[in-house]
Amino acid sequence: MTVFDKLRISYILSGFLFCYCCLLLAGSLKPVLLKRHSVSEEAALSPQLPVYVQGGENDQINKKDENCIFTMEECRDVFRSAGQGGMGEFSIKKVVRLCDDPGVYGACEDLQLFTGLSNEEFMSRMRRLGRFHFEGEHNFWNPSSRTELAWYYSSSVSYLFANTVHSAQVIEFDSLAWKEHEPVLDYSGGVGNNIIHLAKKGVRTHYFGIGVMEYRFAQYRIQKLGLEHMVTFKQSFCSDTEYKFDPITDPLPGDESLGAILAFDVLEHVPDYHVVVQAMVKSIKVGGVIIESSPFADKVSQDEEDTRVHLSNGGISMEEAMGQNMKQIRRSVWKKMPS
Repeated sequence: MTVFDKLRISYILSGFLFCYCCLLLAGSLKPVLLKRHSVSEEAALSPQLPVYVQGGENDQINKKDENCIFTMEECRDVFRSAGQGGMGEFSIKKVVRLCDDPGVYGACEDLQLFTGLSNEEFMSRMRRLGRFHFEGEHNFWNPSSRTELAWYYSSSVSYLFANTVHSAQVIEFDSLAWKEHEPVLDYSGGVGNNIIHLAKKGVRTHYFGIGVMEYRFAQYRIQKLGLEHMVTFKQSFCSDTEYKFDPITDPLPGDESLGAILAFDVLEHVPDYHVVVQAMVKSIKVGGVIIESSPFADKVSQDEEDTRVHLSNGGISMEEAMGQNMKQIRRSVWKKMPS
């Protein structure tokens, strides 16, 4: 049995358990809720009337009683990390260590201010506990198509917290003459740690993020640091595409105007990633570089739509995706050569 067979079985069992929980909750709570709120069963079936009004003093929906076998929290706990990609749950000690990393530029403090969450609420999300793990969020929505997968990444909240502790890739940055590679595009730049690192060095940057929450939080941080003059924000919609979702046209203009592109831990999330890579190649000038880190997963059946957290490369190597004008000059660094 392959690892993907095990994953499929795990998802199926999780789905059955969730449905079972929901059915039990619906069946056991219905008479209780109707009685509590004096709603007749006939009225409850009417689409014009609400069946359940939250906030009553007798509201016990999250507590067990003789009418309820599973609590909502137990049902929610079905959705957690399943080992598709990335790391599992963190200890408090690990979160503190990651947040103290100079390469995140105070992102954890910024995010708690940005969200307004209490210490306990914030730490639960940073530790990726249960449903707060991005894999748990992925399991809950269970995208079944490329468009649903794109929307999952666009609307994800858990990735906002997960990417907060992605330290700026300073080793790669400091080993290249960045002023010679302006402007630098950070493609799917998370919470902005990379662009903050570069902007503080006086390097002009472009930020592109698919996630709406991450995009807004990166803007918040840049404004808070007074670096707006160093960063241009690119979006997944623009007038050139009639404001339809498009992760290529605005950030990757195809005119050799970019000096460098950063693509850390992003291409393994993109179906047909080679299409994006080809657009990247067309967008950098001769002598420009693409720096990528792409932990692809193993390939699935050709008959199966791949919508996992980490996708396969579809049988197309990075060298093939880059094309003949790109030369790998060191690990993960590709340079555009003259034709």
